[in-house]
Amino acid sequence: MIGTKYDEITTPWQNTFMTAGPGATVHNIPLQEGCSVDLSAHLSMSYSPRAIGLVKRALDPSAPAAPCVPRAPAF
Repeated sequence: MIGTKYDEITTPWQNTFMTAGPGATVHNIPLQEGCSVDLSAHLSMSYSPRAIGLVKRALDPSAPAAPCVPRAPAF
């Protein structure tokens, strides 16, 4: 699950994340973890290069690391 600290829909933003049930594994990733300059909000997260990179890496571990580029929130 990928979430953003600047989510204006899910409040508090930590509610975005899942809790693993018995025998399950969940990997919750704050978009800003390791990249404080990506200020993407709820809607702009869908086209954040970092979010896209994190998804690609989750689907293919050999994919390049997610980029960290400055992003302003969309209003």
